[in-house]
Amino acid sequence: MPSQRFSDTQEFAGVMRRIDMALPEGEWCLIGGRAVELWANPPQTPDIDILIAKDLENLEADLGALERAGILPCAPWEPGGIAFLKDAETGTEIDVLGNSEPLLNAMVYAAHVVTVHGVSFPVATAEDMVILKARMLADPQGALMGRATAKRKRDRKAIRAIAAAQTLDADYIRKTLTQERWGEELEILRKLGVL
Repeated sequence: MPSQRFSDTQEFAGVMRRIDMALPEGEWCLIGGRAVELWANPPQTPDIDILIAKDLENLEADLGALERAGILPCAPWEPGGIAFLKDAETGTEIDVLGNSEPLLNAMVYAAHVVTVHGVSFPVATAEDMVILKARMLADPQGALMGRATAKRKRDRKAIRAIAAAQTLDADYIRKTLTQERWGEELEILRKLGVL
């Protein structure tokens, strides 16, 4: 029976190889549904989300490197926004988030390296994925990454799946959310039984 998880495919590994070869080591990581698949098990939608630890002015160089690697823009990039790209070889959609926020940069630098089909690349930690998903749920307007209500249900499922599959460092999650003054996210994770 074939896998339903995009992260188990050669196609995914090929796209990740192109991304990894294009971007500077230690300055980006995989987030979103693909990271959830790697930390837990539920299949997600077949796009790729990456987080780059750069201020937005310097993100253009990384977008140029991705384009030279065959990962092409779907629309003009607006500084301060998400860059929407597509892998020319597979058609896989790739969303690139650049930022200079200390917390998000710390997530990039704390990422774990995983290997899929012989390709190694950085993935946000399970704890940081729980924090990001809680942040998405707490965003009332859906302004973060254009979160639609249907995706919020998937975010709840992702948090529960990661918590069930991994031994999370609850103190790290609590401390991080408290330092960021993200009380609503703390409450969400309490209600979901993570903290």
